[in-house]
Amino acid sequence: MNRALWIACAGLIFSAAVPDRAASPYAQTSPPIARPARVADPPVKEMSAEQEEKWATETEALVDKMCVSCHPIADITKVRKTWADWHLTVGRMAALGIEADEDQLTAVKLYMTRYYGLVNVNRAGAAELSAVLGFSAKEAAAVVAHRQANGDFADANALAKVEGIDKAKIADAGESLRFK
Repeated sequence: MNRALWIACAGLIFSAAVPDRAASPYAQTSPPIARPARVADPPVKEMSAEQEEKWATETEALVDKMCVSCHPIADITKVRKTWADWHLTVGRMAALGIEADEDQLTAVKLYMTRYYGLVNVNRAGAAELSAVLGFSAKEAAAVVAHRQANGDFADANALAKVEGIDKAKIADAGESLRFK
């Protein structure tokens, strides 16, 4: 069999074996993105309450522009996600062609993690505690040190007993906290 005929036959066999993506009900789904073994820790941003308020307002406008223009906010935020999950979600949107630079993508990931995040207090590192709960690096390090010295936290009341942390941030965290 000559090479051209063999290639043509192989192409027909392959195309018959692979369903037409355009006809598939999944044709509009986002491309699969493999979950890395470990997502890098979120950057820790030390901000005063006023600075965080200003940053949140500016970044919310960016989220509206980049995310809400295609997806209702209720759909985006109906399930709280960890930093790693928000990192992957925003990465998937970037792969689909969202127009944003790396700083803007990072800001959106941090915003979504801070206001729609989820953290297992007994497993997270200081950077993730800071990103989700708004703790300073010092406060987050105190939580990790207390956990290492005394074992896992049972609940938010136990977490609030850590010396040197802002108890109001724990009270505000509500749905963001997981202990198991």
